[in-house]
Amino acid sequence: MKILESEIFSYIDQRLKCASQRSLSELNYLCVKDKEVKIGGKICKENSWDEPLSEGVIFVVEISFKKHLLDTVFTKGLIFNGIDRTILSQEEMWDLGFG
Repeated sequence: MKILESEIFSYIDQRLKCASQRSLSELNYLCVKDKEVKIGGKICKENSWDEPLSEGVIFVVEISFKKHLLDTVFTKGLIFNGIDRTILSQEEMWDLGFG
């Protein structure tokens, strides 16, 4: 079964929306490691974590799955800077060294 990129990013966007409604102190409750999730009928692995940046704190959501013996990874992030929240695209995450 082929998984669509749009389905993966929809899942990531839902997780980031949930994170955006939390305070920084609550982000730890959303962090997971190697959690199996089903997206578009395919089992994927989710990793999510937070880490400090010079602009604030970023909450990262990464979805990966095996494709022809290689890991395919999709990543987006949410920067917390005071009361501001900014979602970063996969390309912006690459620029920061994620994904």
